[in-house]
Amino acid sequence: MFHGFGYDSLTEDYKIMLATEGPSEVMMNVFSLKRNSWRTYEYLADLRTTDQQGCFLNGALHWITSGTITSLDLADEEFKEIVPLPYCGNTDYSFEGVTSARNCLYVYNDPTEDTDFCIWIMKEYGVKESWTRVIKISSEILARQVFVEVDKLELKVVCILENGEVLMDHEGKVLVSYNPKTRTFRNIIKGKEDDEFQATTYLETLVSPVTAAEGGGGAKNM
Repeated sequence: MFHGFGYDSLTEDYKIMLATEGPSEVMMNVFSLKRNSWRTYEYLADLRTTDQQGCFLNGALHWITSGTITSLDLADEEFKEIVPLPYCGNTDYSFEGVTSARNCLYVYNDPTEDTDFCIWIMKEYGVKESWTRVIKISSEILARQVFVEVDKLELKVVCILENGEVLMDHEGKVLVSYNPKTRTFRNIIKGKEDDEFQATTYLETLVSPVTAAEGGGGAKNM
């Protein structure tokens, strides 16, 4: 159903989270690299998300659920609803995904013929009044940039760079960068019709992964 990967600074452990659908509940499976083992939890609440991959920030993974952002704290492995999505007045935005940059959460909508593509920033973590729209792009212009009709747009924000540029992926076929200062686009990758890729980001760190030693209770660095 959805998944995520992040670092638990409290236990100095990397964790992988996989949510699967049971007969009447959501099964949350958490793998600890340090313990080299899985834990499984059952949740009766409906935790369906708009995006599969969780966004890591402040020691937690984040997804968009029904009208809000839900987080999974990697230390206590508990779900929490942290803040409602931005209030947009009479405009009916369908929020598609969440990402992070410069220690802030961002959300973006699914562009349609009636709504532009927009990105909002949560300037203060967990405070709904701090939502601010920072980017607005015409859906028609964006569709032309990735060579499709507006109703075929399937965008994912891969990351927001330090200079403010937004890196977007359309269906794993086109990777495009948008500069909000100059309002210009730059195509990074334009695959062939049958090509498909997945773009992701990484953070350099001096923290080495620690795993359970084979046949013992000690640990070793990889």
